[in-house]
Amino acid sequence: MTLKEPALANNLPYLSPIRLLQHCDIEIDTIPNVSRLKKQLNAEFDLANGGVIEIDKYAYNKSDVLTEIEHPDFATRYTYHQRIWERKFLLTFLEDNLLNMSELEPDLRHFANDDYFEHFISSYFGIAFYQVSRALLNPPSLNELADLLRCEDFIKAEDRSDAFKAIRIYLDDTMRILKNSNAQSYRSNRPQLVLWMYGGGNFLNNLPVEFYEDKADVVLNFINLTVRIQKTDRNDCKEISNQLIIVDDLPDDLRTLIKNNHQVFHNIPQPGASSSSGNVNWGWIIWLILILARILVRC
Repeated sequence: MTLKEPALANNLPYLSPIRLLQHCDIEIDTIPNVSRLKKQLNAEFDLANGGVIEIDKYAYNKSDVLTEIEHPDFATRYTYHQRIWERKFLLTFLEDNLLNMSELEPDLRHFANDDYFEHFISSYFGIAFYQVSRALLNPPSLNELADLLRCEDFIKAEDRSDAFKAIRIYLDDTMRILKNSNAQSYRSNRPQLVLWMYGGGNFLNNLPVEFYEDKADVVLNFINLTVRIQKTDRNDCKEISNQLIIVDDLPDDLRTLIKNNHQVFHNIPQPGASSSSGNVNWGWIIWLILILARILVRC
């Protein structure tokens, strides 16, 4: 499926001022004097072609740089710029939208329980999160996205809606495909759903709290899909069930339905079921239908 490009808020992506200072031969190990720094950088920008200083692939414009330098908390913010500069995997994530999760998490641990840093980094992290999550969904890599979601606490409330837009679009598209899939159309829709069989449960478990209802809806629609395709694609039903069975934090009735379906698809005897293959446990079937009806009425 192709994700649509949503408009993000007018926040700027992260661009380290440390690189600019190094380029201009300005000392970076100590907090600069703001007045002197502005004079030095104004002189550099006056000499720059078009008022933009380009360093490798990074472009600095005078307005954005001066806005940061003139920030009332510049001295405190500068110390965080220094620390980010020293942690290259965090820097690469923020500036280049490239993810190395095994190295990003240790970098972030240096800022654990630092409320000011979380406030400082939130908008930058949210922009990078959106870009990386969007890339991880084209094509979907649900296990990698689940790993990235472990870092969602660095995105504060005001930045979360934009940061999670790619995920919400993907879930909406998945719901549409699930609802429009039946035994006849499933084969044509399968390429867009098959990756859920290899990481879908992990992804759903790591979704932020904002997606609680979406998670339950996706699970219910996957259950409904397995009902429709159980005769034509039973192996896929088993794989879907293997993912649904590990999803946590669901309503009790949905949790029960998942467990019972899982037993059916994997030929696990139901409690109290007859051991004779010729007998049908009609009581359990009627109970299962009632549970499903309750869920459908609720939706």
